[in-house]
Amino acid sequence: MIKTHNIIDSLGTGGTERVLMNTIDYMKSEVQHTIMLKDTSINIYGEYIKENNIEIIETPKIRYLFRHLIFVYKYFKKMLIILI
Repeated sequence: MIKTHNIIDSLGTGGTERVLMNTIDYMKSEVQHTIMLKDTSINIYGEYIKENNIEIIETPKIRYLFRHLIFVYKYFKKMLIILI
């Protein structure tokens, strides 16, 4: 099974979110999706995400840029170590 990590602003009503949900819907049997969000307060796809067991990771707010970048760096470093 292929694992994907998607970094997106929020799960609101935008076009990027809709494209991501369509991609997940099309490939849900072949790909395990993880979505990294910086804003989880806007989430119109909550039920869909629960039904499809999609992991949501909340990052620190972007206004804390240094903390945000360190969090993302450490997360992907940890994922890289797991894969090796």
